[in-house]
Amino acid sequence: MLRSGVQINGEIKPTEIGLMQGGPLSPLLANIYLDELDKELEKRGHRFARYADDLYL
Repeated sequence: MLRSGVQINGEIKPTEIGLMQGGPLSPLLANIYLDELDKELEKRGHRFARYADDLYL
């Protein structure tokens, strides 16, 4: 859980609860969105590996 506070009228105030980081939806959406990038890289002959939203050239 990320506990970072919130800015209101230029003043940062603490938050009572945290914000979830990551989760199962983020990698799924990354795979859907980056599918076109994968196809373009393959078309151009690049060798790469992508794990969810991480890309290794």
